[in-house]
Amino acid sequence: MLNIAHVLAVFPVAKRDKDLDGPAAEAPAGVHPNLANPNNQNAMAMSIITLCMALSIILVLSRAYTRIFCIRKVHIEDYFLRDV
Repeated sequence: MLNIAHVLAVFPVAKRDKDLDGPAAEAPAGVHPNLANPNNQNAMAMSIITLCMALSIILVLSRAYTRIFCIRKVHIEDYFLRDV
């Protein structure tokens, strides 16, 4: 079995540090990587998560209101909603 610590110990320290500190592969021709500030979709993801959380909270509260004040019957499965 291959022991990675043994393999890394065999390489000279300068080459090992150069290989481990650099990129895994070169970028394709014409592509300029931006490793310090990469493009991502964090803002869109946070807005979608916030929208889904708000919608689910509104729906759970409306179900609880309907069960408690309109129907006036609460079953065992309604008690499990509080754990969500």
